[in-house]
Amino acid sequence: MNKYQVAIAYRICPKFSRNAYKLKGLDKYEVSKVCLESFLRCLTGVNFKIYAILDGCPQKYNVLFEELVPSDRLEIIQFQGIGNSATFLEQIKVLLTQNDSEMVYFAEDDYFYLENTFSDMLKVIKRKEVDFVTPYDHLDYYKDKSNYLTDLHSYKSEIIFEKRHWRTVSSTCCTFLTTKSILKKTSQYFELYPKLGDYGMWLLLTKIRRKHIPTKFATFKMIFKTTFKMYAFSSRQLLVGKSYKCWAPIPSVATHMVELYFAPGINWQTIIDYYTSK
Repeated sequence: MNKYQVAIAYRICPKFSRNAYKLKGLDKYEVSKVCLESFLRCLTGVNFKIYAILDGCPQKYNVLFEELVPSDRLEIIQFQGIGNSATFLEQIKVLLTQNDSEMVYFAEDDYFYLENTFSDMLKVIKRKEVDFVTPYDHLDYYKDKSNYLTDLHSYKSEIIFEKRHWRTVSSTCCTFLTTKSILKKTSQYFELYPKLGDYGMWLLLTKIRRKHIPTKFATFKMIFKTTFKMYAFSSRQLLVGKSYKCWAPIPSVATHMVELYFAPGINWQTIIDYYTSK
């Protein structure tokens, strides 16, 4: 019997990503603290277990988790700078081998969450038509039509309503909720992340755009390159494998803390300022 409602693999490193959003001159540790605190507020009312994957982090990161997360809900796993792709692969291993929960969550350290919203995702993932849930309503889904990234998302979505609207998307980032059962079936494709990146990895699973004809040259180049790689590494899945459904929220549950890519429809800066000013 599962002891927790969700098992979380939360990976964190002491360096900013290339396009990271900077908060009032805060360093990476301070931003990580802001994001982790928001995640724990998001988890209010949820019985969870966190596996904190610390990659090349100073001791103060250990202390941060130990101070914020109850000891019976925390396990710290440390690596010495193995990098982004390697820690994602470690998340897969951790979540497949744990026996704490059937629900599993991949978390990155640069997301800011709305409080009391994780339970919304847990309700959605239990629906039979849902395989994956992302907390992030990615701005790429909306950007100006002259932008080739938006053309990557020119498709019809399915819509469901569960407290907020949720729609099917072709891809997301590396923060998402699924079940251990589905992860077992799909882990071989997630393990292609170092070769395909997040867009190619997700497209291999959702296959939403497999037959789409891009209208912009830049989009065509990206689709061609990505599709070539997908055929090279997993043609069987692309041609005859199951199509999985990934659902994104409207409005967003969280935002990726990336410059110019806050999820739309929410004044994130005001919310973040409120918590950082306390």
